[in-house]
Formats: sequence, structure tokens, C-alpha cells
Amino acid sequence: MKNKKNIYILLPAVLIIWGIVLYKIIGGLSPDTQNFHTMIQEGKFTPKIIQQTDTFFIQTNYRDPFLGTFEQKKKRTVRLRTNTALIKKEKVPFPTIVYKGIVSPKGKNKKVFLISVNGQQHLFKRNTIFNNVKLLQGNAQKITVQFQHQKQTFQLAK
Repeated sequence: MKNKKNIYILLPAVLIIWGIVLYKIIGGLSPDTQNFHTMIQEGKFTPKIIQQTDTFFIQTNYRDPFLGTFEQKKKRTVRLRTNTALIKKEKVPFPTIVYKGIVSPKGKNKKVFLISVNGQQHLFKRNTIFNNVKLLQGNAQKITVQFQHQKQTFQLAK
């Protein structure tokens, strides 16, 4: 019986509190514009005077906290643009290439070519690049390589 007394007291208190909260929320969503217009008509409303903003600028010439010296301004160098069409690029001569042979495991289709580029021997697979020399294709008798957009074919050295 004592528990029912608490419910009869607490339930109306909770409903009243929630009613007040909802009333405040609804009242905040639809403000009374009539009070604002009466304030303007009575002369109570005075807008703030906007003052001119003060300008400033930051000086970046300050001492380095670690070295204790002032920062030195870097001198800008002016580069003159030149027309690349007028300047002819020097062509780099084709490197000395000697085709030594082909190395491939028995029963497999993977081909590895032994090629000497400027006296250094290297193993090339198809589309491998070394010192701007690219192996395009090859077989047991000859290879085709590309160097700076120039293609040349080399025969097997004897």
C-alpha cells in the first residue's frame, strides 16, 4: 500500500516537469515577434556601432631560437624561358651492344637473353630496361632493342 502512495505522488510530479520542459521548447521554437516590434517602436533597441577594424601585419624577421641568428632572406634567381624547339638536344650515341646468346630452362617458355651493354653483361627478359636500353623482342638468332626512341636489331655474336 505504501508503494502505491509513492506512485500517486511521483506520477503527477513527473508529468508536470515534462509539461514545463515541452512548453519551454515549443515557446523557444516560435518566438514572439510582437515584443521585438514594440521594442523598435518605443526606441529601446539601439544597434551596435561598427568600428573600423584595425589592420596589422606580422614581421617574420625574428631570431632563430636554436642558432641565435636572424634568418637570411633567400635570393631569388630569375630563369629565362627558352623555346625548346629552337634548342636541339644532343643525341646520345647508341651504346655498344653485343648479343651473346639466349638462356632458357628446358621445357619452359621463359626466355632470358645474355646481352653485353658497354662491356657489362646483363640478363634481360622481354621489356626489361637497363641504362635506358630496353629489350623489345628476341629469338635465338637476333634481338631488337630500343634506346631513347631509336630501335636497332643485333645479330648473335660468333
